[in-house]
Amino acid sequence: MGLPELPGRTFEEMIHLVTLHNLATAKNIITDGLLLAIFWEETLFNNVFQTDGTAVGFGQVEPAEFALIASYKIGLPPVRKVGAATFSTRALTDVEAVKASAAFLDYLLKTTKGLDNALGGYAGFDYAKKHPDKKPTYPQRVQKVNGWKTCGPELDNILSRWRSSTYARADKEREVLGALGHSRGFKDKLADFQFVLFP
Repeated sequence: MGLPELPGRTFEEMIHLVTLHNLATAKNIITDGLLLAIFWEETLFNNVFQTDGTAVGFGQVEPAEFALIASYKIGLPPVRKVGAATFSTRALTDVEAVKASAAFLDYLLKTTKGLDNALGGYAGFDYAKKHPDKKPTYPQRVQKVNGWKTCGPELDNILSRWRSSTYARADKEREVLGALGHSRGFKDKLADFQFVLFP
């Protein structure tokens, strides 16, 4: 399965999943907003199990990395090797998908020392440098991370006010769409995306 073209979950559903299952030990750094930014850019909030690739979940974690986050005890599926590629033996549940991305970022934060390095590891900077002919290229991956870093704090600000009785629905929608646009634009599908994100 390729990557979907429309959002797979409402924004409210994603808030619920991420706020409950962000298991990062440094939540002040690996924030709920940052996870949402990554999930939007990677899959438009779809929990993807690729059949023409290897990555899985909302944040497209590589099954080859599952062993690195085994200590988080998420209950991830076994993997199988086919040549040089590593595949998950099944799709992740929504909860597993959120936890896997949070755990992998948490692992990278601890081992690479710093959020920029962790995000670069998550985005595959080293791979892109070693394989300059493969897409996304290194400059494209840098642009992707910059989008996450702009979107994440804006979403965190929005989430801090989300349940306020004075935060009008129209304002929420406008601000969320504005923030998400930093991570991944809408092209000509803004109305379609808005309909799915805010039913």
